[in-house]
Amino acid sequence: MAAFAGHVPDDGAVFIYYAPHIGITKTGGVGELMRLGQAKASGCCGAAKAALAKLAAGQITPGQVTELDYQMNTIEQIVLAQRALILAAPVPLIEATEVIYEAIHARITLLADATAYRCRYVIRVGAILVNGDHDMGSLTEPRHVVVHDLKTGVVHDMFADYTRRLG
Repeated sequence: MAAFAGHVPDDGAVFIYYAPHIGITKTGGVGELMRLGQAKASGCCGAAKAALAKLAAGQITPGQVTELDYQMNTIEQIVLAQRALILAAPVPLIEATEVIYEAIHARITLLADATAYRCRYVIRVGAILVNGDHDMGSLTEPRHVVVHDLKTGVVHDMFADYTRRLG
């Protein structure tokens, strides 16, 4: 974060968007979607599905994160930490996506808060990206929308304001 923070104009803004994704077909299939040019549905998110399969099979070793597959190992450790919750869920892949979102949210919050910005605003948007079949498109389900005015110190939680208005 610090590497790009110095490149933002003084009165500018940093916009941070983070979202794990999950595929859902128009027929309700979870963890897959129909891609353009393919005859049958294929996996989405493949990394989450692979981590879930290893979790269910008891094949994740606690603390094992290697340089060879650092990102995949990190996802495996995230789901392992919430093994019981994920495997008890009605749709484990949906729960795994939620768990992954929470882990990403915590890390982005930590990194963003530890970074010194010279700009005016830091905007963070956290969501679940729902990928649909090629003929339906994708949707964003927001979970966190915060605008921090660094000049005044005011932090505006736009998502909380929005959800309050919904009743």
